[in-house]
Amino acid sequence: MIELTDVHKSFGKVEVLKGITAKVEKGEVVCIVCAVSMGWKATIAARSMSKD
Repeated sequence: MIELTDVHKSFGKVEVLKGITAKVEKGEVVCIVCAVSMGWKATIAARSMSKD
C-alpha cells in the first residue's frame, strides 16, 4: 500500500502540490493526470523521501 497525506511541494513561488492525499491499495492501478510533469515528479520525490 502507498499512502500520501496532505503533501505540499513548491518550487520557488510555484506551488505544484497543494495538500495531496491519496491511498493506493496493493493491486490497484492509478493514473495521475496533470498539466505539467512537475506535480507528478514532486509526488514521487515526496514518497521516496518518506520511505521507512
